[in-house]
Amino acid sequence: AEPDPARRALLLGAAFLQRDELPLAQRHFEQAVALAPSDAEALAYLAHVLDRTGRTVAAGELLAEALDRDPDLALAYFFLGVHDHRLGYLGDAQAALWEALLRDPDNAALRVEMAETFVDLHDYPGAEEWYRGAVEAAPGDVEFLLLLAHFYVDHLYRVEEGGVPAAEAAVALAPGDARAHDLLGWAYHLAGRHAEGEGSLTQALVLDPGLVSAHYHLGSLYATTGRPELARRHLQRAADLDTGEYFRRRAQTILGDLQ
Repeated sequence: AEPDPARRALLLGAAFLQRDELPLAQRHFEQAVALAPSDAEALAYLAHVLDRTGRTVAAGELLAEALDRDPDLALAYFFLGVHDHRLGYLGDAQAALWEALLRDPDNAALRVEMAETFVDLHDYPGAEEWYRGAVEAAPGDVEFLLLLAHFYVDHLYRVEEGGVPAAEAAVALAPGDARAHDLLGWAYHLAGRHAEGEGSLTQALVLDPGLVSAHYHLGSLYATTGRPELARRHLQRAADLDTGEYFRRRAQTILGDLQ
C-alpha cells in the first residue's frame, strides 16, 4: 500500500532482511538507494546487508555517508556499532551504540548488541546489566528473556541465581514455547536440579519433537545421570537432526565417550 516507490523498496528490503534473505534484501535496498540517493536510512540498511555478506569496506563507507546525511539517525549508529563489533573494534562499537541509545533509549535490540560487546570483553557483570536492560525495555517479548537466559547458561555464569529465574520467567511468559522449556531444563540441570531439568526438557520435546538443542540437552542429562541408553537415543537424534555443526559435534563427542 506504500505509494512511494523508494519507500516501498526499503520496506521490502527490511522484510527480506528480517528473514535473512540477504540477496533479496540487498536487491531492494539498492533499488531504494537508486530511487532516493540522499535517503540515509536506505544507505544504512544497504551498508548493513553488505556488512553481513563480507563487504566490510563498502559497508563502512556507506555508513559514513548515511551519518553525513543524517547525523541523528539512530539506525545508522546501530549498524555502525554492529560493523565495528564484527571487526573487533569493541571500544568504537560501544561508542557508536551509545550514540544510538542516546537517540533511541528504549530500543531493546540496541541494549542486546551492547551486552554482546561486554561479553567479548569478558565483562560478564556489564553484559548482565545490559541484557537485563533489554528485558526491562521489552517486558512482554520472550525473545529478550531467552537471550538473557542463554547468556547465563552459555557462559556458566550465575546459572542458579540468574539463569534459572530468567528461564522460568520465559516459560511463564510463553508456556507454549519449546525453546523456553529447553533453556529452563538445561539451567536446572546445570544447577544440579536434574529431576526438574528432565521434566522441562521432556516438555520441550512434547511441544517440539524436532528441537535439536532439547535432544542434545536431554541426552547430556541422561549421560551425566548414568542412563546411557536414553542418552544415546537423544544424542543420536540431535546429531541426525542438526543441520549445522554445533550440536552434532558435541553429541558425537559424548556418544564416543559412552562407547
